[in-house]
Amino acid sequence: MEITSLTPLITFLLLAAVLTAAAVIDIRTMYVPDTIHLCIVGLAVFSLFTEHGPTLASRVCGSLAIGGAMLFVSILTNGGIGGGDIKLLAASGLLLGFPKNLLAFILAYVTAGLIYAIPMLFHRIERNRQIPMIPYFAASILISYLFGERIIGWYLQFFVM
Repeated sequence: MEITSLTPLITFLLLAAVLTAAAVIDIRTMYVPDTIHLCIVGLAVFSLFTEHGPTLASRVCGSLAIGGAMLFVSILTNGGIGGGDIKLLAASGLLLGFPKNLLAFILAYVTAGLIYAIPMLFHRIERNRQIPMIPYFAASILISYLFGERIIGWYLQFFVM
């Protein structure tokens, strides 16, 4: 998203503040309070009425598709994905819309996977160790908010003839 006016800048700065708080809380406690998710939903509503962002349908799809997929995996893995992670991606979907929320999801898991793969290979950390994912989601959501359209466009050019 091009930040060419005041409202997207306000949305981004508030989002960055909320996500920074969420990341710090998650690192310290492995828990994210619901007020974090509600703040992001509030920003999504603000954004819907003040910016030329994703359509309402894209926002709802981004929330339900990514949040729903994470919930499904969490159920299958008996809690392998935390509730705070699920709620954060469901809330961010309402702000980013489907393709950018999917990008945030993929970027976060690829980044965390790359960072944790080497220590796991050398048995420096246990395979079943809980990983605070909110810092990765936070960075990926901010990247998707700012550069999501460009990244997705760049990626899709390899598949369009």
